[in-house]
Amino acid sequence: MDSASENDGTTPRADLWGGIAWIVVGLVIFWGSWTMDRLPHFHIQFYTVPGLLPGILGAVIALMGVILLGRAIRAGALETVMPGRFAPADHWRLAFTLGWSVCYAGIVVAGLMPFWLSTAIYVALFVIVFQYEER
Repeated sequence: MDSASENDGTTPRADLWGGIAWIVVGLVIFWGSWTMDRLPHFHIQFYTVPGLLPGILGAVIALMGVILLGRAIRAGALETVMPGRFAPADHWRLAFTLGWSVCYAGIVVAGLMPFWLSTAIYVALFVIVFQYEER
């Protein structure tokens, strides 16, 4: 039987980087919940401490990232060689996403137009650009 990464089209290398990213996200969430104020002046019970549920969720996310990372390593992610060149023309979707997201963030933070309008334009342009070839 094929592994899940072969069935859904993802590569072991993508799972490797995804696993690392989820571990980092989970640990940041866990750390943020651990450093929250415990509100001892309210004399609350342990199970009602602020940050308990986010801490548990962060730990579970990190654990799932470890599982994904292990699966990627078993599938041979460390054996493949990354290409030695990076051509922006080969990665136009990444470049477009990064550039358009930075523009959107600047417009929203600067308050140049209403949030609902800037978000509608942002989403519409993404749909147009990435779905144009398919339609």
